[in-house]
Amino acid sequence: MTRSIRSLASALLALTSLSAPLTARAETQTKTPIKHVVVIFDENVSFDHYFATYPQAANPEGEPVFLPRLGTPAANTLLRANLLVTNPNTNPANGPNAALPFRLDRSQASTADQNHGYTAEQMAYNGGKADLFPLYTGNGSPGGVGAFATHGQVMGYFDGNTVTALWRYAQRFAMSDNAYTDTYGPSTRVRSRLSQARQTASTSSRRRKNAARWPTLLLSSPTVKVMTIRVG
Repeated sequence: MTRSIRSLASALLALTSLSAPLTARAETQTKTPIKHVVVIFDENVSFDHYFATYPQAANPEGEPVFLPRLGTPAANTLLRANLLVTNPNTNPANGPNAALPFRLDRSQASTADQNHGYTAEQMAYNGGKADLFPLYTGNGSPGGVGAFATHGQVMGYFDGNTVTALWRYAQRFAMSDNAYTDTYGPSTRVRSRLSQARQTASTSSRRRKNAARWPTLLLSSPTVKVMTIRVG
């Protein structure tokens, strides 16, 4: 969480430092209305961890209510794919950590860092079966209850009652729910590719088999035309 805050602070500081020269060139004609691009990383977390049931939140009593706008487009989620009730990570090879995806509430907002190393993720994908995540990438939180305390925590997900800001961004702006990388491991590789500003680096690997899946939000406003939030 601290690393994510530092990343956000760095991005905002960079935008602030650029504001003066950008203002001076405000009248420059461009082929598109995009003036600024801001990239914010919430690193090493999967799309499903934050958007597994989007746009449907559980809305239990005592938590902030999230209600989607009418006409919200369907997203490629665990809920829509029926992976909340039938999931390959119940594979007995995961041992006692085998688990279905489960909702994390606001009291569980601080999760353990899951293993996102190259080898661990490759083993978890298991030749495309994607059925060994608890075994190879899971990590539990000490003092937690149920699967939250075991390696099965890797199957946990939040909804709009906890990650409300991310869900509201997705409502207001465009969300890419099919962004994939072409390799395993931490998000450093994807970050470096984005900084290279090469289209082929960020789009050609969108649906490679066994590739890691990252959530991306595209935001536009009168002041910041395009903002990319990459959660992964």
